[in-house]
Amino acid sequence: MGRRVVIDAGGLHYTPLNRKIRQAVAGGAEEIVLENVLGQRFIANGLRGDATIRIHGVPGGDLCMFMSGPTVIVYGNAEHAPGNTMDGGTVVIHGSAGDAVAHGVRGGRVFVIPRRRCRQSAHRGAW
Repeated sequence: MGRRVVIDAGGLHYTPLNRKIRQAVAGGAEEIVLENVLGQRFIANGLRGDATIRIHGVPGGDLCMFMSGPTVIVYGNAEHAPGNTMDGGTVVIHGSAGDAVAHGVRGGRVFVIPRRRCRQSAHRGAW
């Protein structure tokens, strides 16, 4: 099994959090686990490579914007615009997502898999 890195995002601003993610990928991490994510924006933006990032919590807006290659799995809800202008890779959200999901996506796939159904609609989709 490849190298696994765990990052506690609790209390981190998105800039140092993204710096830690990039350092882990550059260091050869194949799996990155983010714990205690709470609204940090731009996670995995512009990221390249084959890493899998597992996010526990609620990532902020523009998750995976311009990303190409990695797989990002969210165990919770995501704010607005996940997969915005994504170039490649896969995003799986096990929860709800805000508006503009996969807006302007150029490649890759974004899946939103709700944990519960609501009366209005199933809110299940793949873009």
